Amino acid sequence: MSGADKVFVFDEYKEEFKKYLKPFYKNRDIGKYEISKKPPFWIMYLNGKSKLDDVVTNYLLDYKSKLSMRREVINNRINWWELQWARDEDIFLKPKIIVRQRCKTNNFAYTEKEFYGSADIYYLTAKTEEVNLYYILGYLNSKIFFSWFNYIGKKKGKNLEFYSTPLKESPLYYPTIQDEIRYIENLVKKQLENYSENIQDEIDNYFSKVMNIKKMSEEN
Repeated sequence: MSGADKVFVFDEYKEEFKKYLKPFYKNRDIGKYEISKKPPFWIMYLNGKSKLDDVVTNYLLDYKSKLSMRREVINNRINWWELQWARDEDIFLKPKIIVRQRCKTNNFAYTEKEFYGSADIYYLTAKTEEVNLYYILGYLNSKIFFSWFNYIGKKKGKNLEFYSTPLKESPLYYPTIQDEIRYIENLVKKQLENYSENIQDEIDNYFSKVMNIKKMSEEN
């Protein structure tokens, strides 16, 4: 994201930069359903809309020559003081499902907190309020989704690659009956509070059943 982590990323909170600091996570901070409770790092989040104060300006000036050598600066796509690939900040702020770009299994998490992350973290957000992210999270963490993605998806070594294209192409049964959606939502919320293998079995059984019914109806 930054193109110069040593300049923008800190392992402790810097009071003098508080106007610009955001909690910054690495992909290892993502587990199944959950994320690390405390951010391990802080990032000075600067994009083209940022208004720099004197403290930050003076700090960055010490690194101007290094920052100016980044490709996006040389190509006049960003200012020398910006993060190199600053994503749309909205995805860090709204409710979201997050996943490591590469992982041995399907560990998808959910958070409504500020969650700024590096380029090896993928974010899934709802396009409309009608989309229930808890339901989708339950599916993405299910055994049947893992079986499908493990068979169809790309791999690098032993790791699955959760890129946007294969995720978009993943089959999903999304019911029209709200009680069905709420059933999974309630189970997923319990997993977010305290993970249980028994509850996961319920989630797995539901999606195995409905996806197999969907498959048989398509074949017929």
